[in-house]
Amino acid sequence: MQNYSSISIKDSITTKLLKSVFLIYIAIAISVITINVVIEYNHTKRSIYEDFAVLYTIFEPPLSAAIWNCDNEIIQKELNGMIKIPILVGIKVEDSKGMNLASIGTVEEDLLHDEFLIYHKDIFKKKFLIGKLVFYSSSNVVFNKIKLGLYLLFINSIIKSIALWIIFLFVGRYVLSRPLEKLTKAAAEFAKGNLNEEIDENRKDEIGVLARFFSFMRNSIKKKIDDLHELNNLSEEMAKTNNQKKTLNLALEFIKKHSNIDRCSIWIMNPDNELELKAFYPDFQDSQICCLKQFKLGEGIMGIAAIEKRVIYIPDTSKEILFKSNDNSSIEPQAIICIPIFEKDKVVGVMNCCGKASEVNFESSDEEFLLAVSRITMITNRNIESEKKYRSIFENAIEGMFQTKPSGKVINANQSLAKTLGYNSVDELIYSITDLKNQVYVNPQDRDKIGKIIIKKGFVKNFETQFYKKDKSIIWVSISTRPVFNSNKKLVCYEGSLLDISERILKEKAERERELAEKSARVKTEFLANMSHEIRNPLNAIIGFTALSLKTELSAQQKDYIAKVNSSSKLLLGIINDILDFSKIEAGKLNIEKIPFEICEIIDNLSNIFLTNFMEKGIDLILSIEENVPKSLMGDPLRIGQILINLVSNAFKFTDKGNVIVKISLIENIDNKVKLKFLVKDSGIGIPNDKLSKLFAPFVQADDSTARKYGGTGLGLSICKKLVEMMNGKIWAESEVGIGTTFYLILEFNAESLQKSNKDEDYIMQTQFIMNKVKGIKVLLTEDNRINQQIATELLKSAGINVDVAENGKDTLFKLKNTIYDVILLDIQLPDMNGYEVTQKIRNMEKSKQTLKEYTTIIAMTGSTTLEDKNKCLDSGMDDYTTKPIETEKLFYTISKWIK
Repeated sequence: MQNYSSISIKDSITTKLLKSVFLIYIAIAISVITINVVIEYNHTKRSIYEDFAVLYTIFEPPLSAAIWNCDNEIIQKELNGMIKIPILVGIKVEDSKGMNLASIGTVEEDLLHDEFLIYHKDIFKKKFLIGKLVFYSSSNVVFNKIKLGLYLLFINSIIKSIALWIIFLFVGRYVLSRPLEKLTKAAAEFAKGNLNEEIDENRKDEIGVLARFFSFMRNSIKKKIDDLHELNNLSEEMAKTNNQKKTLNLALEFIKKHSNIDRCSIWIMNPDNELELKAFYPDFQDSQICCLKQFKLGEGIMGIAAIEKRVIYIPDTSKEILFKSNDNSSIEPQAIICIPIFEKDKVVGVMNCCGKASEVNFESSDEEFLLAVSRITMITNRNIESEKKYRSIFENAIEGMFQTKPSGKVINANQSLAKTLGYNSVDELIYSITDLKNQVYVNPQDRDKIGKIIIKKGFVKNFETQFYKKDKSIIWVSISTRPVFNSNKKLVCYEGSLLDISERILKEKAERERELAEKSARVKTEFLANMSHEIRNPLNAIIGFTALSLKTELSAQQKDYIAKVNSSSKLLLGIINDILDFSKIEAGKLNIEKIPFEICEIIDNLSNIFLTNFMEKGIDLILSIEENVPKSLMGDPLRIGQILINLVSNAFKFTDKGNVIVKISLIENIDNKVKLKFLVKDSGIGIPNDKLSKLFAPFVQADDSTARKYGGTGLGLSICKKLVEMMNGKIWAESEVGIGTTFYLILEFNAESLQKSNKDEDYIMQTQFIMNKVKGIKVLLTEDNRINQQIATELLKSAGINVDVAENGKDTLFKLKNTIYDVILLDIQLPDMNGYEVTQKIRNMEKSKQTLKEYTTIIAMTGSTTLEDKNKCLDSGMDDYTTKPIETEKLFYTISKWIK
């Protein structure tokens, strides 16, 4: 701290005061000098004008004679003599008409930058105006006359200022600085903690007032310090207890020293904004204070203290109506002090202190002190409640709670942690674990990682690692922890929580495996779809050309060969369809329809497909439907037919003699809910019992040798089972080796009333209508594969359709600008752009009227049969789609739908 003696003269308060006074003095002096200069200047000017009048009287006679005689030489001589007079700087003589007769010195035409004094007077001769005499004098002449007086005045002011400075400096240092020095020394002693330094309070001037206030401040500080020491001691004592009544007793004893209080209670604000009695000491009867246990804001002395946010002191309750009993008798005279308890600026409660009216001593200066006591008591009680609550939470928490030393020893834990780690009690856990890193962590390096994260972030949240339990089994845990430091910023321990996440980790692992399996299934499905597209293109050529060849003139042998090639191609197509169906079922993308159909149509279809083959092989195909089976049903005839075709195909394949029976019978028919049993029985080689359980698994044959002898993918029965399950049905098989196998299928349907028509006649009429409808239309075929071009072109031309061919998207767009087409058959995979892009460009061209036709029907020709690809075609702007290999009837039917 700076000493008084170290303050320089320039920094002294006396010097600063002197500067202010001196500046004021200088300003006054300058003002006085300025006024004197102005007065002297004006006085001198008047004296010069008076001198001009005298000179005129002297020189007027000779000048008037010279002017009368027109003797300019004499005029000039007179002027030369006059100019020597000090007050004159110029003289001029004019005639009666104002013409210059003679001049000398500085006259009117030379007056530019200086202030001039001008005096002129007419010259007469014999009462005739004969001319004018003009005298000129300068302000410099005026200043020269007053210069000496100004010098003397300035020197006088300087001498007075210096004398005043010196006198004021020494007097100020004595009058101001010395008393202030004493106050400074006293302040320095106060700063060191010595509050007993004496101060001269007897001065009657301002310094004395300052000293008295300084003394008052010292005494106030001394009292505050004493009060703070007492409050600090009270806070420490309260912190050592965990009992509310004991804290109230400590507060009571403390307040008694100041006010002689003997009872105390605390009232806390509840959620309904009412003061509720929470604690009191010592025990007393309700009648001693109040019969109520709650007060609303503004009600009673406590409610008033709370709402007005001030200490209320009632020295004698017997004189207050509020405290009169119902029988008009007064209770024992009491003194009450109500102290509001604040949290920030909000009242959260009231401390009510009571004592005998004759003994309680209370002064308004004690209010702040009592407020501090009430806050400490409140905070302590809340800490006690919080500690109990925390301890309850700690003990009953679902998560494991812990405190560990930096060395890794567990120093505190709850029962959940002990249970998680497999210990019977907290004590056993604390006793057993002395080194977390090496005893509990499966990977000890993880504890080092936690330490690095704490250094970087200050905490760790949800760190996942593996722990050993007591029995050495391993669990996954999530740890959140933070360091705890003491007042010296030294690390004391780590505290935090631990949660067993083993179940979640297992679920996540299972979820990842499921997602991986689904991804694998999607990849497999996409692969099969792509392979199907690539296989269908050459199959399209084989099936197409064999179909065209069968329409030409062939020898019997050639026809037989080509028919067998065609049959084998369709068989291969069926295998591909089986693979695709299986992949779609696995991917959950195969849908079951519910449409009206006739059960006899499915049987007729089986007959059409298999009858010739059965006759050639020499075995019988027996098809039967019981009389009570409803003819019209709601379901998916395509999938039911697929199942029966697969089962009959298997029966045909494994039966060399005897017969195959297909029978449909009714199990029940209740409220048009029909349950049917389908039976497919053969007299073939049979299936061993140990193979029946694997019969419906994918890619599995009843016997590996049968795959070599009879062929097949092993998917047919798996697809059948999945299709049956999708239709909420059941399928199973019974077999005996060497005797045969029977497949049973149970499905439920809704019965429908349908009017049966002549199927063959309807089919012929529909086919003829379609062929007539498409005949003569103009089609643009966009196909880059030359073989597919040839097949499609010949099929279309055979129906009387006019065909143009485009090999890519660019060629298609060009042709549309110059030709009108009824339909565009568009391949999806093209060399320059895919079919979706071509479609979008066509639709954009139509909107901007770059095509001859406002709108042209686009039908996709795709080798993919997935629902996603079909929807993608429609979403891109296409109108319909047909599959490859080309099915002639389906192709013509699809085209005919869009021909008006």
